[in-house]
Amino acid sequence: MKILIQKYLRNECTPDEAEQVLAFAKTPEGRSLLEQLTEYSKSDQYAKSPSDETSERLWQRIYTSSTQNTSTQLTDESEPVRGRTLPLWSVRLGRVAAVVLPLVVAGWWWLSQSERITQQTAFGQTKQVQLPDGSVVSLNGNSSLVYQSKWNANETREVWLTGEAFFKVTRQANQQRFLVHTRRNYTIEVLGTEFNVNDRHNTTKIGLQSGKIKLTLQQKTVSKSLIMKPGQLVEIDTMVRRVKMNVVKPELFTSWRKQRLVFEDTRFGEIKDLLKETYNLNVSVPDERLLEEKVTGTVPSGNVKELLNALAIVLDLKYKQEANMVRFY
Repeated sequence: MKILIQKYLRNECTPDEAEQVLAFAKTPEGRSLLEQLTEYSKSDQYAKSPSDETSERLWQRIYTSSTQNTSTQLTDESEPVRGRTLPLWSVRLGRVAAVVLPLVVAGWWWLSQSERITQQTAFGQTKQVQLPDGSVVSLNGNSSLVYQSKWNANETREVWLTGEAFFKVTRQANQQRFLVHTRRNYTIEVLGTEFNVNDRHNTTKIGLQSGKIKLTLQQKTVSKSLIMKPGQLVEIDTMVRRVKMNVVKPELFTSWRKQRLVFEDTRFGEIKDLLKETYNLNVSVPDERLLEEKVTGTVPSGNVKELLNALAIVLDLKYKQEANMVRFY
């Protein structure tokens, strides 16, 4: 039924299938699920609401179907049609429709909390996660990965990433698709590969180590796709939607997995953003022009103190740290 509901929300159902979904929405089980979604929506940090107009149209389809059946039964009776009181559950659902339906339209969020897994890391922490198909994901600090606890062989494998992660995806005999979604409507379709995704601040970076991936960018109503080859790094400026592709050494975007960071003509401003996003360190410099300085070298990343000491040496500066505030001088 969940698959059928998802087809219904995408307007892909046949007339018979649509009737099944509408009938389910009027059953005690269907009503119970909607009420559960009401509570679930209050704490779901990943749900993205569509427009009120979309929600209203969906609700109207279900409501109209119900009232049409009721109207036919009433008008067949000899007694005059009188006003009737809606059951309590109908009133309750009407009041919360604006909360529930955006969550429902979001698609896979129909899944209950028990069927969804969220893996998270704290600042400075790394974590390795094995997915239901055997694929392995390494999460960098301050990152999260969301996926279903079970994947069917005939369905697309999908994960939702916030932050940074390295993927080693297993190839399936039936060529089952594997999609990585980021919070900015970028979708990465995997064709058996190893790659890194860094989706932070105002920049999204995708680096391919081996295999092949298809990157799809959703820009307003237009989708653009490109195929990446090993060694390529795509950088997307999310503020101006500018895409840049370079050929780089893979260790530039994978070295963090080995507790070190490799820089090659990297702006100190980018390193400052990295320290904030991954380690929750707020960095200040005596002169903003230092942010344009280029840094080349390798520094340890597993220990914050060692990391700051190494950066100070590379930059020929000193620093002072108080809690999560770091001042270079």
